[in-house]
Amino acid sequence: MKAYWRHDPIKDKGRVGFTDPSIWSTAKEIMGIHAKILVLMCVVTWAALSLYFGATYKRSEYAHRLTIDLVNFDDGPTGQAISDALMAMPHTKSLPTWRLKTDIANIEQARDYTIKDAWGVVVINRGLSANLANALQTGADYDASAAITLLVQSGHHPVAQPLLIQPAMSQIIDKVAKQVAVQQVSKYQQASSNRSNATNIQALLRPIGWTIEKLAPFDSMLATTMVPMGMFAMFTGVIELVLTLKFNIFTVYKTVKHSHVYLVIVGLICMHSILYSLYGALAFLAYKGPTYDTVPLGLPITGGRFFSLWMCYAITLIPTGLWAMNLIVLIPPALIAFPTVLTVTPSVLAGAIDFRLSSSFYKWFQAVPFYQGGMLARYIISGAHPSLGQNLGILFGETVLMLALLFITTQINQKNVLADVVDYMGNFRGMQNFIEPGTGKMVMEVSPVVQYYPLSADNELLLSSQSELIRRDNTVDKRA
Repeated sequence: MKAYWRHDPIKDKGRVGFTDPSIWSTAKEIMGIHAKILVLMCVVTWAALSLYFGATYKRSEYAHRLTIDLVNFDDGPTGQAISDALMAMPHTKSLPTWRLKTDIANIEQARDYTIKDAWGVVVINRGLSANLANALQTGADYDASAAITLLVQSGHHPVAQPLLIQPAMSQIIDKVAKQVAVQQVSKYQQASSNRSNATNIQALLRPIGWTIEKLAPFDSMLATTMVPMGMFAMFTGVIELVLTLKFNIFTVYKTVKHSHVYLVIVGLICMHSILYSLYGALAFLAYKGPTYDTVPLGLPITGGRFFSLWMCYAITLIPTGLWAMNLIVLIPPALIAFPTVLTVTPSVLAGAIDFRLSSSFYKWFQAVPFYQGGMLARYIISGAHPSLGQNLGILFGETVLMLALLFITTQINQKNVLADVVDYMGNFRGMQNFIEPGTGKMVMEVSPVVQYYPLSADNELLLSSQSELIRRDNTVDKRA
């Protein structure tokens, strides 16, 4: 077997190596270009990472921006004591803020309010004081867990509620319950002369308990990353299309009307977005599997809900794809990674965080399509925190804006192509890697390549034939 990697004096005749001084100047120039790109990419990468980690850094210090509502349906002294103790809790940055809600009449309204607007609601149930007093005086049965109901829903945001709201509610209620128990025992000891032998000791020692109701569930193990990473996976397919259009549309710009080029680009992005969105919706359906009605996995997936999730992904990917195309269409290939970073990083970040738990700088992430699409997807899956007007309005508004910008950028790029300002790769005239378009068709020069490869009896005829074909092709183009 012939070793092709070994030195062959005949074939290597006329070639140069890395140690040849004749290529040092060119090598230095190329290395300088790549060094500049490397420095820029390091800056962009560190900026993207800083942006991502900065959004989650010390997020517990912003927990006070979230609120837990307190609803007191008990008319007796025990309910009032619990209410006063909760509202008197010291306010710290690392704990949610407590708010007394007085405009809710019953538990059904409290549940509805929790699903639509609240982060969490603590309900002091009706009849708490009367039931506790009866148990202490007559020894009647007493269920401490019926004293308080904690209404929680993880569909509002899968990070903020399971990690901050629910633990805070349980810990603070437990602390208040112990305070009430101590007060109850103290009162019992002081009233020694009026003690009842039939006292329910369990009610005396543990008068306050609670029951947790999970509404609009969205707290599966993958809930945190399910929506943003799903949309990111779909978006990678759209990015592939955008890059393909970037490097393969040169001849189209030369021969097709601008309006038609624009429609082709828009149509392809929309079709790919709809197709990948279908894959995303099917992947979520497959993840739920036969346990579609299991509580932590959200609401049952019906045909209508599946279609809604599919379209939700689609109207999120379309403006994001148009956004990426606007950034990529006018830049040279050496900087092609910058739009990807500037598109992907904010999108994934916006879908994964809640801006309330970050500095005020991150409020602008609400305008990123992934943020609005993530909210809409969580509502479709869990039924919590409906904000359809806001979500659809921003997504459609951004789509219209991106369509208008794309019309302008494609027109500019087509004029540059027709004026031979850019080559087929997107390099601008004057750049190191610019290839002269010539008469509208890229002409491959033979001489710069052949000078490094000496002619032999085997390839002399082939190279002369190629040179003759290229010469004839150029002559035909000039006549045309």
